Amino acid sequence: MSFIETGHAQNAAKFKVIIVKVTALGATYNPSKVAIKLLGLNTVSTNADASILAVDNALTPWQNAINAREIAFLPLSARTTRIINALKATDASAQTIKDAIFLEKKIHGTRITPKTPAVNPPEPNAPVNISASQMQFDSRIENFGKLLILLGAEPLYVPNEDDLKLAGAPGLTAYLATLVSTNTDAVATAETLLQARKTRNIVLYKDGSGLFDIQRAVRKYIRSLSSQRALSRELAKIIFTRPLKKDRPS
Repeated sequence: MSFIETGHAQNAAKFKVIIVKVTALGATYNPSKVAIKLLGLNTVSTNADASILAVDNALTPWQNAINAREIAFLPLSARTTRIINALKATDASAQTIKDAIFLEKKIHGTRITPKTPAVNPPEPNAPVNISASQMQFDSRIENFGKLLILLGAEPLYVPNEDDLKLAGAPGLTAYLATLVSTNTDAVATAETLLQARKTRNIVLYKDGSGLFDIQRAVRKYIRSLSSQRALSRELAKIIFTRPLKKDRPS
């Protein structure tokens, strides 16, 4: 989302300033619109604080999960290359080695087939290039799993190095499980963060009912009070920001 994270908290803080100022008016502040009565304003403020806190609480678990996944995947390419070299050092068939190398390239993210040259302007019905990098985490896990199946079916693959063996704590099967678990955690925490951000954006920026539009309605009401021109000028100096329209909830 193309909006500085701190902007949300700043908006919530400025909204509280507006509440303080209109509360000080006492009985003079008496709008007919329910949403901008003091009870409504305080409810919006409370909900805004809660939604921002939910995002903050989701950020650290997500970052930790992303870091753990990055650490887990870091040695994958090098370890796969060692596996291929160990397989080549056996009397396994040329086809088995060829199949293993094919999977190695996909795990490394090497393009298997040449990319169709781009044409500018594009020709009608020209083939669309779909990214074949295979560097997406799910794809790398899938192809590494296929490689382990291939190795398990090859009786001549019996390395002496513990981290290249299929079984055992430092072995390949255990490593695959680590890749799967760290990726699952990263996906789950990312979804939690995504939902928290969606909720926050609804509370703060939904058209008509969000904090941003509510504070604008308050300003309009204050401008309608002939005795509050000074306050209206004060409120005009409190600047709120919001995400680009394409990033806001409708």
